[in-house]
Amino acid sequence: MGFDDIKNKIPAGLEKLFAGIEAFIDKYYTEAGDSATFEDSCITSPETGVCDEEDFDTSSLKESKKIWSDAPASGALGSAASFTGMHAASATPVAPLAAPSKLSPRALDSLMAQVSETWSESLLRMIDEKGYTDTEVYKRAGIDRKLFSKIRSNPSYQPKKITAIALALALNLSLDETKDFLGRAGYALSPSSKFDLIVRYFIENEVFDIYTINLALYAHDQQLIGE
Repeated sequence: MGFDDIKNKIPAGLEKLFAGIEAFIDKYYTEAGDSATFEDSCITSPETGVCDEEDFDTSSLKESKKIWSDAPASGALGSAASFTGMHAASATPVAPLAAPSKLSPRALDSLMAQVSETWSESLLRMIDEKGYTDTEVYKRAGIDRKLFSKIRSNPSYQPKKITAIALALALNLSLDETKDFLGRAGYALSPSSKFDLIVRYFIENEVFDIYTINLALYAHDQQLIGE
């Protein structure tokens, strides 16, 4: 799998962006074992003794993966509209979130005020600050409503890494904000993970659509967000 395998399916206008992924990975990748599967990020429930598998509403994302693998090479997914909307058959279409205004560097006093903030509290604060609704964010992230309710009701909720990444993308967080957001859950974007580097690449280029990012992940044989 590689760029040549997906070039006819890339959303219009993003061809140059996708072409730069390989160079970005080559520049930053540290081959210390590619940790892209997230199995180690699964949090064991103290009540059941097993991993909580409730994180994602995967129906639309699984349908997306099927469409990628089944799509003809003629470019059936050759426009941004058709690509980002290809999950509509299995889920109600969600309007794209409005991009937040450019953020200035965060003031030290603002950062200090957030020192004791948990991951869940940070999530809810940023939803309010960016003017989004809970529904917009959890649908954009592919998160199940029941799971989001659990997150909202538990300030100490510990997410899986891939859940935290999906919500960071849904919030359109900058790279700086994403690092802080993941850090509150005990995670980081690792240079030894191609998955993490691809996510970082799209964040740096201000592309937050999970379905578009999943196409790049699929081309590089990485786990899909929501898989």
